[in-house]
Amino acid sequence: MIEKEAVLEHDYAVYNTPSANLLGWHYRLGHLPFYRILNMVKRGDLPKSLLDCQVPVCAACEYEKATKRPWRTRAPLNKKVIPPMTGPGAVVGVDQLISSTLGFIGQLRGMLTQKQYTVSTVFVDHYSGYSYLHFQLSTSASETILAKGAFERHAKLYGVNISHYHTDNHIFDSKAFVEEVEMCGQTISYCVVNAHHQNGKAEKKIRDLQDVARSMLVHVIQRWPDAITFNLWAFAIRHANDIAKCSYIWS
Repeated sequence: MIEKEAVLEHDYAVYNTPSANLLGWHYRLGHLPFYRILNMVKRGDLPKSLLDCQVPVCAACEYEKATKRPWRTRAPLNKKVIPPMTGPGAVVGVDQLISSTLGFIGQLRGMLTQKQYTVSTVFVDHYSGYSYLHFQLSTSASETILAKGAFERHAKLYGVNISHYHTDNHIFDSKAFVEEVEMCGQTISYCVVNAHHQNGKAEKKIRDLQDVARSMLVHVIQRWPDAITFNLWAFAIRHANDIAKCSYIWS
């Protein structure tokens, strides 16, 4: 087990010691896990001196990522066959993150809109781990189909075509969404009811994005309470996803 060193979060302590320097990079990289930061050091992206220090403790991460670990499940086995992961786009996991806190919509011009985000649809390629986010105003089939189209256009920029989706039920089992999948010549499979772990890649991605986004928000709210609110969760989640994608490519 790696011994961890507690480091103060004061601004003046950021570069005073190697451990505090590592903690500073942890803040800059959107509370990226330390093991991934150290992999970036080994790859030559960050200073080599970070390898010779104890891994510090981030108070925001410790607070926001604490959870109770489940120890059993009575969910039935999923007897549906999922196609093999032969390459990018062969199998894509899809799930939706629903927030009770309304998220601000960023604007650069015009009158501020009163509309706010409530949903984020997350697509995760099983082969590469690459993920894509699309924010929505609701969980309706029409908006979810628009999210699917946006993801597929993004994938085509890298020469990737989507063949199969693996999802939970809910809106993905609606007639409109199924017809859209069939019209595009794709296939779809579902998890068993109340067995969300069978869509583990998408569920884990949502959990990781939530943890990192909350850590970032808790950290900055502590420093700038008058300027930052939890309504900025959409920006935090997008930033967390953009940083996470640095480790994944369509390959």
